[in-house]
Amino acid sequence: MINKIKTSSAYMFITGVVAGVLSALLKSGVETILPPRGPDMISPPVEMLIKLGINANSEVYYFSGQSVNWGGNGVHILFSVVAACIYCSLCRLSIKFSYCQGIAFGLVVCIGAHAVLLPMLGLSSSFFSGGLNASIAEIVSTILWAWSIEIIRIYMLSKKLIDSES
Repeated sequence: MINKIKTSSAYMFITGVVAGVLSALLKSGVETILPPRGPDMISPPVEMLIKLGINANSEVYYFSGQSVNWGGNGVHILFSVVAACIYCSLCRLSIKFSYCQGIAFGLVVCIGAHAVLLPMLGLSSSFFSGGLNASIAEIVSTILWAWSIEIIRIYMLSKKLIDSES
C-alpha cells in the first residue's frame, strides 16, 4: 500500500509539472492576444524579481529578433507548476475541487492572486485599475489556464498514468 501511495503521489506530481508548464505557455499565448496590462506596465513576475534585487532586464534571450524575459517567464511557469500540483493533489482528495472542469479553481486563483495577493505584496496595482479590458483579459486567460490543467489531469487519468484510487 505504501508503494502504491508513493507512486500515485509521484504521478500526481508529474502531472502537475506537465500541466503547469503547458498551461503557463497557454496563458502566455492568450495574454499576447488579450493583454492584461499596457506596454508601459511591468508584469508581476518581473516586478517580483526586481523587488528581490535581480536585474530582470539582464534575464533575457533573443528569439526571432525579439527580446524574451526568461526570468519573468520562469517565475510565471514555476507558479503555474506549483498551482497545478496543488490542484491535482486537491482533486485526488476530492473530485469536488474539479468543479466546472477546473474553471472554479481558476476563478479562485485569479481573484486570490490578482485581486488580493499581488496588490498586497506590491507586485501589481489593484485588479480593476487596468480597466475592464485588463480584468476581462486576466479572467479569461486564467480560466483557460485552469481548464487546460484539468484537461491534462483527465488525460493522464484516462491513460491510467495516475492511480486515482490510492
